[in-house]
Amino acid sequence: MKRLALLAVLAATPAFADKTDAPKPAQQPTAPAVTCEVFEIWATHGKGVVDASINKQLAKRLGASLKQNDFKQLSTTSASLTPKTAQSIKLSKGSASITLVETVNKSQLRLDVAFNAAKGNSKQVVTVAAGDYVIVSVNQSGDAKAEAHVLAVGSCK
Repeated sequence: MKRLALLAVLAATPAFADKTDAPKPAQQPTAPAVTCEVFEIWATHGKGVVDASINKQLAKRLGASLKQNDFKQLSTTSASLTPKTAQSIKLSKGSASITLVETVNKSQLRLDVAFNAAKGNSKQVVTVAAGDYVIVSVNQSGDAKAEAHVLAVGSCK
């Protein structure tokens, strides 16, 4: 009888109580990573030649955004962006850093782009729509006909 009483006392103590009823710490939702394509392009004035490796949608955006009309792709890479974290990107002629600031209207991304080109720098906050591109350029001089070092970011998923 003493053993049964001892077991009953042990089972009733909090040390042996079922811990599944204890409140669990709240988990922070993790924001999904977004992958964007990053193109480094050299833009000049000429006969309107577009490098065959540049897709038609990007070529159209370049033509609408820049005064130059010849575009040669220097490098391309994918950048996996997580909110509020800068992603460094090595380019063939310089470097860049892209930070996902926020998602806007579920289909647009606000990006902070710092572009350190061969002969200049550009820092911009831009908004890119799903399936589109944004252009960040650094003219190599103040002349409107100057060559430009261009960074195009887009096609984000």
